[in-house]
Amino acid sequence: MVSGDLGDQAFCSELIQSTISKFQRIDILVNNAVAIMRGGIMETNVEELDNLINVNLKSVFLLTKLAAPYLIKSKGETQSSEARSCLSS
Repeated sequence: MVSGDLGDQAFCSELIQSTISKFQRIDILVNNAVAIMRGGIMETNVEELDNLINVNLKSVFLLTKLAAPYLIKSKGETQSSEARSCLSS
């Protein structure tokens, strides 16, 4: 298991590269991380909003972009469940 900041491009790059180093390929990328606002807009501060955007949007963009060359090579696929998770709550 690996832990880090999914909104950080360096961490995302390290995550993809360590996966390639260990497995030599990526067949599927599952974007399954999700952050939610616990209160309404009046109770949410900018730092919480930044975290929400970083986890729910930026991480999907970064990981998909970084994994894309390997997914194309392996004819793999991506799955993103975070949007469905947010909508179904």
